[in-house]
Amino acid sequence: MDPDSVLQTAINGRTYTVEELRKQLLWEPWGVLIVNLILAAIMLGLSIWARRAPLPAVLIATATYAVVIVAAAISDPATLGQGLLVKIVIIAFLVKGIKAALALRTASA
Repeated sequence: MDPDSVLQTAINGRTYTVEELRKQLLWEPWGVLIVNLILAAIMLGLSIWARRAPLPAVLIATATYAVVIVAAAISDPATLGQGLLVKIVIIAFLVKGIKAALALRTASA
């Protein structure tokens, strides 16, 4: 198609030219990659911090994970059911980490 031609079908209430839509589609995977790399860096930083202060680090990691799940569910409710087993396993490990950090705190006190 001609890059300057306007698409007949509106997407989310907006009409695009072919060139605009191509640019948006090419950028989308990179945007997802950047967001996931930032989240991975946050979780890595929290895991390093957990050696000094395990309870706050695991609580922040749990809150961060919950925010990511809720934000994804708000943007697309179908994502709530996708990867449900993995989400349950991750939440179980985070809860186990909270319990271990609390046990360590009471043992140290």
